[in-house]
Amino acid sequence: MEKLRRAHESEYSVIGGAVENGRPDGLVSWACYFADYGGFMLPSDRKVTPILAGNHISYKREIIQERLDSMGEGFWKFFFNQELTRRGIPFLFDPELVAYYVPPETFWSFARRYYQHARFFAALRSREMSLGVRFLRAVSSPALPLLLLYRRLRAPFGKGRHRAELLLSVPFLAAFVTAWAAGELVGYLMGPARPPQQVYQ
Repeated sequence: MEKLRRAHESEYSVIGGAVENGRPDGLVSWACYFADYGGFMLPSDRKVTPILAGNHISYKREIIQERLDSMGEGFWKFFFNQELTRRGIPFLFDPELVAYYVPPETFWSFARRYYQHARFFAALRSREMSLGVRFLRAVSSPALPLLLLYRRLRAPFGKGRHRAELLLSVPFLAAFVTAWAAGELVGYLMGPARPPQQVYQ
């Protein structure tokens, strides 16, 4: 918290940091970590970036107050960050700030939650899409698992750490990204919806 306070003495209004695996005790745990936060693993340089970890991001008060009325809706950070990027507000990644992700789930519970998140995420995005764009998103969903798997392998592999765990967890990661793609498909087809109760408790 002290490091975060000092970081916010800078001119940056949006600051995030690294995310490490806080439960390195099995391949499922590693797969859960790589599925969500492998790209934010150390080492990394201090840099301006358009992407910060959703579980390790902080805002100056005047920035966050703009979004107080919509925080009850899931994925508000994703859409809020997009809006800030369009406004030209830079994001700072500070590797001195480190959070530890502790996967609480089994393989099946994580896959189920991944599917539910993807379905709701796609449903929210579809609010601003025409039927034609939603259809194109839906029909391209079968190609999504390979793209998502590549993205989740590329960044952490380049870090030079935990490569064995990353490669051994590929079967689990493949299942997770397939669940995500299936969720996106249903979300685009079904359109806007409220978040499932079990996803945001």
